[in-house]
Parts: sequence; C-alpha cells; structure tokens
Amino acid sequence: MAECMLTSRGETRARLMAGELGRKGIPATLRRLPAELTREGCAYGVSVPSEELPRAMHLLRVAGFPPRRAFVYGADGWREADT
Repeated sequence: MAECMLTSRGETRARLMAGELGRKGIPATLRRLPAELTREGCAYGVSVPSEELPRAMHLLRVAGFPPRRAFVYGADGWREADT
C-alpha cells in the first residue's frame, strides 16, 4: 500500500482536513510535508492510504477543504497524483 500526501496551506487547515476524513472513516494523519514536496518552508499535509485517495479527495472537496495538491509515494519517490 502506497502512502498519499494531501497538501495544505497550513497546520490548522490540515487539522481540519484530517478531522473531516476521520469522521468519514478514512485513516488520516497530520504530517509536516517532506522537504521535496514544498518550496514554502514549513508546510503541512494529511497522509492517507493510497486506496482511499479518490474518496478522500471527493469528501474534502464536498466539505470545502480541497487539498492544494496530492502526491503518491512509490519506488521512485514522490510523484504528483492524477486527481
């Protein structure tokens, strides 16, 4: 199972995203973004299992918390997800 990272503008918004996903039954962990995923310094995101990515993106958009970007971690490192 690959890890997915949904990026956010800040820690507060990432916490809201993680809470919304958790209430909908999707395991979500608040994390600081790996350095290779941000040019903005200290940024936050939400980690979700890859099989939950489409559902997580839909639920966050409906709830009004669309992620800025989504990344998937695989054998070749992080790549932007097709969402």
